[in-house]
Amino acid sequence: MVNWDDILTAKEASFMLGRNEKYIYMLFKMHSPMILQGSVTIKGNTMLISREGFEHLKEQIEQMEVLKKKANLDNNPIKAKQSNLQEAFSF
Repeated sequence: MVNWDDILTAKEASFMLGRNEKYIYMLFKMHSPMILQGSVTIKGNTMLISREGFEHLKEQIEQMEVLKKKANLDNNPIKAKQSNLQEAFSF
């Protein structure tokens, strides 16, 4: 069950995720599996997302970015080597 005591507007949550203000709205309208079921509702003209839904979405985005970064490194051996060198020599 989603806790509706701690909520954000979809617009402010989208900004907090570093995305366009319509990001959560578009995910919701596309029935994206990234959105935690029952964590988004519309009250009047305002879309709301629970804190639990926001944290879930944040984790989903972070995982997606890690996979995207890994895929880019795997497809480009020069970048992968540079990245490994940077990690080896970072203090």
